[in-house]
Amino acid sequence: MKKKINFKYVASITMFAMLLLVTMAFQAKKETNIKTTYAFVTDTEHDKGYDEESKNGYVDITTNIVTVNCDRSENNIKYQYIDHYNAEEATQDRSRAHVGASGITSVWVYNTYDEAVASRRSWLANSTRKHKRRIENFYVSCK
Repeated sequence: MKKKINFKYVASITMFAMLLLVTMAFQAKKETNIKTTYAFVTDTEHDKGYDEESKNGYVDITTNIVTVNCDRSENNIKYQYIDHYNAEEATQDRSRAHVGASGITSVWVYNTYDEAVASRRSWLANSTRKHKRRIENFYVSCK
């Protein structure tokens, strides 16, 4: 006795398998399109411990260089930094200076770690402030 092949069943299974393969291919592509970048943030803080008679105790600060493995805008990185600063760095005597002024808090993004290091060194070398500080434990969250 011969069994009949149900072509509707075979066609449905074939279509499902093709759809599954196409879906997996697009998901894999989506993940590989994210480009790793390297960033750091520069800012100015007021440290009352450095106040002098004729000078305010301003300090030029930079973050460590962070690896960004997701699609984050400079603005997103900036606000993650501000949240970090307020939670981890601010004290009774130390706070971000000139809050709200444009150009004070800046995000610098580069394609390679070496470019980011060179840029941060250059920024610090060209800084005219007497006091400088680096924030070590800042990271960019991708979620």
